[in-house]
Amino acid sequence: MSSATLVTLDARSAEALPLLSAFSLEKLPLLAQRLLRAPAATAFTKDEEHQLAEIGGMTRDQVGAFLALLQSLFQAAGRRRLAPPAFAQELQRLSIAAATSDVLATVWSHEQAAYEATLIETSSHLAPTLLEAQWRLHVTMADSTSKGIATPSALFHMQQSNGVAWDMEMDHTELHAFLVQLDAIQAQLDALAAAP
Repeated sequence: MSSATLVTLDARSAEALPLLSAFSLEKLPLLAQRLLRAPAATAFTKDEEHQLAEIGGMTRDQVGAFLALLQSLFQAAGRRRLAPPAFAQELQRLSIAAATSDVLATVWSHEQAAYEATLIETSSHLAPTLLEAQWRLHVTMADSTSKGIATPSALFHMQQSNGVAWDMEMDHTELHAFLVQLDAIQAQLDALAAAP
């Protein structure tokens, strides 16, 4: 195992470590489960944060640091795809009490798959996706000033998942160059997909 710890702790998080170890082992599973199922920073109302402060004997600022610490621990475990025993071991390396580490690892064992799927979903779908692509052929008829040559082009209309729509036009040469680039991209994707 490497010497790097699960997370790099700032001063605020380091101060929250003893609060985590001292938190009620009866209440901790529900709290951890709630954080894993609703990973947004605003998962708790002000009243709920007040209740947490009473349960853990914390100030309002300490509750914020306590919740941020738990969230950062779960995010790091999810990004590293730690198995529950490895997660418990990493928590103990941070000087979190063994009983607390075991409780968190048990909750992690039940929620890990769904939480990691949420992390993947939020990190991989930042870019808009193409919902629709329409095209039609456009031919400009020859006239006396254009030397009698018709110029065909393809007109495209694209619709993205973020609501943005755009149009573009390509002549034969531009379309051919674009298709060559798409073939190169497809070849690289195929090679990555086939790699063990």
